[in-house]
Amino acid sequence: MQILTFLFRSSARISQSRVHDDSPVFTADEAARISGIATRTGENCPRSGFFGDNPNPWHKAWPSQLNFQVFRPMTSTSRHDNATLEELERRAGGEPAYASHLAMECHRLRRTQLRLMTPENLRMLIGQQIGLPFLVPRALELLKADPLIAGDFYPGDLLCAVLKVNSEHWRAHPAQFAEAQSILLAAQGHVESRGKVVTKAVAEAQAAFEKVGRGSNKSLERTRAR
Repeated sequence: MQILTFLFRSSARISQSRVHDDSPVFTADEAARISGIATRTGENCPRSGFFGDNPNPWHKAWPSQLNFQVFRPMTSTSRHDNATLEELERRAGGEPAYASHLAMECHRLRRTQLRLMTPENLRMLIGQQIGLPFLVPRALELLKADPLIAGDFYPGDLLCAVLKVNSEHWRAHPAQFAEAQSILLAAQGHVESRGKVVTKAVAEAQAAFEKVGRGSNKSLERTRAR
């Protein structure tokens, strides 16, 4: 309960000014305090029927120095960093037609600065073919650093979303298509080690991507023939 209360009180700090700079979210003393609470929580937690007869595994899972992985805004130098999709597209979206989580979240993200978007945010919007001219370059920037970077589903889910981008976008941005090809090639040597789910998902996305590539090549050949 202590750690939850402490983190809750810190959330306001994360959501305000600190998220806009490179200063640490927690000081060294604060991180040490959280690490101590977490370790004591794991040591004092009784055996649970959920884990069968095994001792509570969280005790050994907590490192002596807790390393928080907090998303930081991208350091891209794009002139669009501080803009939202609504501002860039000059089109204010009305209220979602459906009150589903997906529709509500996409509506919210259209009003979020691009630099604050996480890999999951990008995966969701690109998967819905939203804001592609502005979001695909940002996704490619992340994928070049880590081709199998994960959103909320599995390693490589952002890559899969990018590979399934519609053919109109790739035809309008051939350089981005070439970048995606290079990233896919870099990812292929690591896919199988991530398990069957990732292997199958990437294979399906790759097939869709290659189909678009074949279609683009045929269109180019017809244009040249004229």
